[in-house]
Amino acid sequence: MDQYLDAFIARLQAQDRSPHTVAAYRADLTTFFDWLTRQIDREAEPVEVTPFDVQKYRDHLVGSGRCQFSPDMGPVVFGQDGPLLGTAHGQ
Repeated sequence: MDQYLDAFIARLQAQDRSPHTVAAYRADLTTFFDWLTRQIDREAEPVEVTPFDVQKYRDHLVGSGRCQFSPDMGPVVFGQDGPLLGTAHGQ
């Protein structure tokens, strides 16, 4: 998984994304894949991730109070410093 994450992060950096955006993507993807690994008792390759996996993770975030959905703004994810409106990356 690390090789895919490193390649994705390098692409974001090549696109001149802000360091905050790059760090947020890295943290979110690491957290998601850690959660998925615990769910299936093994590491999953990114090509194995299904829409069902993403839905279950979203349900997990909502159930844990870390994410709510607003009809006007889409997902509202709660980070360490409070809500990040619009997306998991505050965009």
